[in-house]
Amino acid sequence: MKRVITIHGWAGDAKSNWFPWLQSELEKRGIEVFNFTMPNSKHPTQDVWLDYLNKNLNDVDEDTFFVGHSLGGITILRYLEGLSSEVKIGGIVLVASFSVPIGYPEPDGFCQSFVNFEKVKRMVGDRVALIHSDNDNYVSNETGKHLHENLGGKQIVIHGGGHLTSNDGYVEFPEVLDALTSLGLGV
Repeated sequence: MKRVITIHGWAGDAKSNWFPWLQSELEKRGIEVFNFTMPNSKHPTQDVWLDYLNKNLNDVDEDTFFVGHSLGGITILRYLEGLSSEVKIGGIVLVASFSVPIGYPEPDGFCQSFVNFEKVKRMVGDRVALIHSDNDNYVSNETGKHLHENLGGKQIVIHGGGHLTSNDGYVEFPEVLDALTSLGLGV
């Protein structure tokens, strides 16, 4: 059975932004969704978040797709780095995500070393979609381009979307659902 794992961003939770809408839309289509609320999200640390995922996720395989927003994106990349090189996954959709420091201590703590993009790419192939806004106050266009240059995949730029949160008007986000479909989720 295909499933989607969602990881929210800094100071968020499973009910923030467009995650409840996405979960509802996917479940209507028979897709299993694990919409995690990460521990201590206002003061996140990489070790705690990765430990949480390692304890709560198993059997990650080609039917597993990941969706991350902002800090959730680098968390997904760090989680995948820690898996066996033999693991293959279905796809990744990263929204307003980064892999280099963005100037805030908590999220920058997840960027203390370079991401092993080659390992992640072997796990996912070209089934990657990166969604960014052209006026994000947290994740610059250059940061989004850097992620795309290193991870590849399809890049989607939203005009005037801010950080692509509910504060920016994103309580529904059809582009994420479309991206999952284009990666082969079959929704």
